[in-house]
Amino acid sequence: MNGFASALSTAPDTKTALSECVTEASHALGTATPRLAVLFATPHHDLSDQLSRVHDATGADNLLGCVAESVVGTGREVEAGPAMSLWLAALPNAAARPFRLEVEQRAEALEVRGTPEIDADYAKRDTSILVLGDPFSFPADHWLNALNEQFPSLPVVGGMASGAMAPGQSRLFHGDEIVNDGAVGVLLEHARIATIVSQGSRPIGNPMVITRGHDNVIEQLAGQSPMAALQKIFENAQESEQLVIQQALQTGGLHLGRVVDEHISKPGRGDFLVRGVLGVDKDTGSIAIGDYAKVGRTVSFLVRDAASADEDLREMLASAGSHAPAGALVFSCNGRGTRMFDAPDHDASCVRDAFGEIPVAGFFAAGEIGPVGGSNFVHGFTASLAVFLSE
Repeated sequence: MNGFASALSTAPDTKTALSECVTEASHALGTATPRLAVLFATPHHDLSDQLSRVHDATGADNLLGCVAESVVGTGREVEAGPAMSLWLAALPNAAARPFRLEVEQRAEALEVRGTPEIDADYAKRDTSILVLGDPFSFPADHWLNALNEQFPSLPVVGGMASGAMAPGQSRLFHGDEIVNDGAVGVLLEHARIATIVSQGSRPIGNPMVITRGHDNVIEQLAGQSPMAALQKIFENAQESEQLVIQQALQTGGLHLGRVVDEHISKPGRGDFLVRGVLGVDKDTGSIAIGDYAKVGRTVSFLVRDAASADEDLREMLASAGSHAPAGALVFSCNGRGTRMFDAPDHDASCVRDAFGEIPVAGFFAAGEIGPVGGSNFVHGFTASLAVFLSE
């Protein structure tokens, strides 16, 4: 039986905070030996020469983590002040292989070295990857695209560290080592995980097909300009929905989602990869998006606001609640929290409401990683979760 424990400390002194986390989490885990320890800390803490204490005190086989601007614990998000969050996972039947990704600029392209070897029967082995990257040096989209092509439906969950202001300042934890570029991660086998990617948006109107476009510019949707299509959606909407659309246009909350799996006959919530509407050509009605405007793709307008984000996360957590969740890692966008919601601790509270007081740790990321439609992507304004099951 899998076992999990977590602890959160807001002590300003690094040694005190680490001691509090290790003591509380170890006590909660009992006699089980953790296969994996995951540690997140705010920039207030200097963990140089401290990571070995986690190994020594818990007996954990592997350690993964990073410095982030805000950290998450069970039911709580610390957005200001020092904080440290530790999560332990005893996975007696699982295999965990840590890895370190390094990036080299070749003449023609970037090369990412260090991707772990993945067995051909990965799908039968309940294989998944946790990864944490440096936003200044790690080409996450490039690496994920290669994985998606080689290993379809292999879930990758994690986030980009948010505790740095410039290249070379990130702090990624890889065992007892701290690195400041590339990415670190762990390949898990025989560990049952449910993934949740809540992109905080909901579709408006019906899906449409891109009928003309180039690069990242959509010129026509279903034979009409995108803005003409949006105008029809607006005219057919109820008054309350019209207000939401108007607010989205004013605040940058209007997005476009493309269906990842075109075999789905009736795509709905969770089937769209959400990307921003970057600009509008008022003369032609065309729009620029944060994606390729590939002719033939099915897309839908979406709106993103606090109410939509709350509804989306709660619905997706409810759908995963039947899988006996026992522990979770949460990677929330640093644009969420009190920057999006009226009350603090929103995402952490939603997880607690859905799953109870299970051990949780996480951080506010500068880009969240998780699967949509069976493929892995980097997201924004998203809550991406790895929910570990009891067996």
